[in-house]
Amino acid sequence: VKYIVDNKNGIGTILLIKDAEIQESSKFDAGTDITFNLQNHTLTTTKRIINKGKLKVINGTITDLEDDVIQNENDLTVENCTFTSHSSYTGIYVQEGVSNVTNLSVKDSTINGGVYGLLASSTENIVVENSNISGSDVGIYLNSESSTLDFKSGTITSSNGICIRVSNSSTTQIASATINTKTHGIYGYCQYANVTIDDADITSTNNEAIRFDTHNTNYNTLIVKDGTYKGADYGIVAQSTHLTMTGGSVETTSTSRDRYAIYGYYYSDLDLSNVTLTANNASGLYINTPAELNNINITAKRDNSYGIYVADYTVNIKGNTNIKTTGANSYGIYMNNGTLTMNNGDIDSNNIGIYMNNSSKVNIYNGSIYAHEYGIYQYHASTVLTIGKTTDELSSENPLIRGKKYGIYKENGTSYFYNGKLGGAIY
Repeated sequence: VKYIVDNKNGIGTILLIKDAEIQESSKFDAGTDITFNLQNHTLTTTKRIINKGKLKVINGTITDLEDDVIQNENDLTVENCTFTSHSSYTGIYVQEGVSNVTNLSVKDSTINGGVYGLLASSTENIVVENSNISGSDVGIYLNSESSTLDFKSGTITSSNGICIRVSNSSTTQIASATINTKTHGIYGYCQYANVTIDDADITSTNNEAIRFDTHNTNYNTLIVKDGTYKGADYGIVAQSTHLTMTGGSVETTSTSRDRYAIYGYYYSDLDLSNVTLTANNASGLYINTPAELNNINITAKRDNSYGIYVADYTVNIKGNTNIKTTGANSYGIYMNNGTLTMNNGDIDSNNIGIYMNNSSKVNIYNGSIYAHEYGIYQYHASTVLTIGKTTDELSSENPLIRGKKYGIYKENGTSYFYNGKLGGAIY
């Protein structure tokens, strides 16, 4: 019985005319340019298909019972297909050291890999559009420096691992994607990677929606526009990373005070605008890097939690930024070190609005602070607090600092009051 109408010329179309099973190896040689039309049938294999030419696979299903579905060594296009590999193998595998793979395109398809959905070790340009990719360890692995991934609409899932793993100097663009994982939605232990995310929904049930780990000054760049990002440990971790986020929301579902919606540290910088951070049982934002915050809404509800914890560096708050902590013994902003400048916004804490420790410096030029206990608490002798500017027009209303016990409680340190209004008492 003949299942395949082939083409001996190496150029043109091969047709699958009925469901079939192939137990021997299949190979498309170098120099061929083939469209393999499955015609809505299912091809079951026990050995991988090896592509060394230019191959386009369309309209059907390929299931490999014992191996990868396709080992790709040249340009590959997949459209309107479902690929399923053996549980120990990969949907589409591009091996290392291959120099011919310029373009890999997956459109309107589902790739169900075992360990990896798509493993790209030598691919320059990858486009995935309106498709669903899954792999138990990694959904899409960019295991090649300077590779490019453009993911447009669709889903990526990983039952035990990472949905997208990026590598050194790679470029990744993600738009309108839904990403669900047990560990990391997007992960990079790398340098000089560039990742842009536009309106994605990323959820991790054990770890982080996005995490970058690098301990040097070879920065990665992460740009996030809109979307929702939720992690069971942290929401987003940025290390050695320029993080710019405009719009969207980040949430941690952790129950630890020392977990945060966004955690920025080590050779990074943060630029957040119109972002909502939620920590119903944890803390909002950890900063150990320069940070610009504009129109940010932070809610932390756990007892002893922090709206913002500033370990060091310079933090500027502007726009209509709102920080709210509702738990007992919580802190709107905890300054362990560094310099905070508040140009606008509101802080509302169930305990202390701003706590100043070590050599921290706080400049309050505009906005309001309200706390159930202390508006501002100066603890250490090296702290410096400045309220208002000598160059501003005199105001008895702005900035406004209130505490039910004390507006300012100064245990140690230096304070300058030039402008504004205090409620409660000054100690």
